[in-house]
Amino acid sequence: MARFFYSLPYWDLATAPRTRDEWLAWASSIAKRVAEGFDVETTDGTLEENREAVFRPYEFYWGVGHGWVDTYTVKGGEVFLRTPDIGVRTMGNRIVHLCSCLCGARLLPDLVRFGARAAVGYEKEFVIGYIREPEEEYAPLPGEEPTSDADCYTAADCDLEVQRQLLRGASVEDAVKASQAKFEREIGRYETGDRSGWYVAPYMARDLFHDMRAQVLYTAEAAPPPSLSEKYGPGLALAATGVVGMMAIKPKMEEWR
Repeated sequence: MARFFYSLPYWDLATAPRTRDEWLAWASSIAKRVAEGFDVETTDGTLEENREAVFRPYEFYWGVGHGWVDTYTVKGGEVFLRTPDIGVRTMGNRIVHLCSCLCGARLLPDLVRFGARAAVGYEKEFVIGYIREPEEEYAPLPGEEPTSDADCYTAADCDLEVQRQLLRGASVEDAVKASQAKFEREIGRYETGDRSGWYVAPYMARDLFHDMRAQVLYTAEAAPPPSLSEKYGPGLALAATGVVGMMAIKPKMEEWR
């Protein structure tokens, strides 16, 4: 019986990502490699597949998507999880790990308050990488190893250390510690190590540090119980705003949301 479920939009994209939605391929392609050789169910991350999977007996959910403080979207920008909608209860008794901006600020703790065993993600924007050239002129292929001019690989690889450790039987607490340690090692490579001379080095060191600090873990033991009104009558969520992709700054690649 599969214990892990991976939602991987565009994991098989064979060309450089161009649209905001296709940027999800940079993380999905690495996750597909992690899944190989393990009993991990992978899909291309559509809303239909995610909704169907809710009724399967998996214990661990990892997904890459755009997000906001109260919203997590999958392929095509479709909303899969939003608080305080009743859908937050679908992750009951599961460990949820979202590679998505801002969900750690509200959505993830709410998932735990309404039944998830634990939730891992980011309370600020997740910075996927940095590209020297304007992205309309050049962007790395999904899964492409870092170079002096571009790295859209390392941040997602550090995030996925959580899954590698869970697949090996580690606790979620130890898995997050391992991810934090990997972030620190990669920051060191860009600050003083073998990648310190690269063009992207100062930007990647900064952005990896940002991601490391933004990573959060919520567990059921530490979560406050829902109020009676929340428990028995959650209202409709406000319409999500600000669910956008990576933002280019001076045309360099920056955050995704």
